[in-house]
Amino acid sequence: MPEVNALPKKGVSISRFLSFKADLEFLLKHFPAQKLAEWMKMDKGNLSRKINGVDKTTDRFIGNFNEVMEYPVLLLHQGKTTREVEEEMERRLKAGPKNPERSRVAVFDQAVEKVVEGMLDIRTMVLQLEEKTEMEIGGIKVVLQRHGDDIERLQAAVFAGKDHG
Repeated sequence: MPEVNALPKKGVSISRFLSFKADLEFLLKHFPAQKLAEWMKMDKGNLSRKINGVDKTTDRFIGNFNEVMEYPVLLLHQGKTTREVEEEMERRLKAGPKNPERSRVAVFDQAVEKVVEGMLDIRTMVLQLEEKTEMEIGGIKVVLQRHGDDIERLQAAVFAGKDHG
């Protein structure tokens, strides 16, 4: 098993990266990197650069990795043999994607995660303001209110006329 020296790109959630790294290490105990690259439909050299930390790991890569690899990880945790997992993955690759909407939802999920991380960064910045003048407090409230309204309008536009219970 190759040692995993993967590094996150700036802005990647540490918890998300550590979860990815743990899954990658787990899978590499059972399968060669070539097999993982094949399942991800990518060149082994590209995957090796991620594993070795030459190329930093992006949110997009983690999303693609999770979309493909969550199933083999689940099967292994359920006690399936590596051979059974390989056979199942081969069947899935031959069958093609069952739900093309899923990848669009995964991309949306990544975008929302970035927004949430950005909001946490903003919260941290506000809390770190040591001396808040009345003008700064008023300005912060105006900015947050303005963007809060933007978020509400966006949410209303996205779900307008749709019953999502």
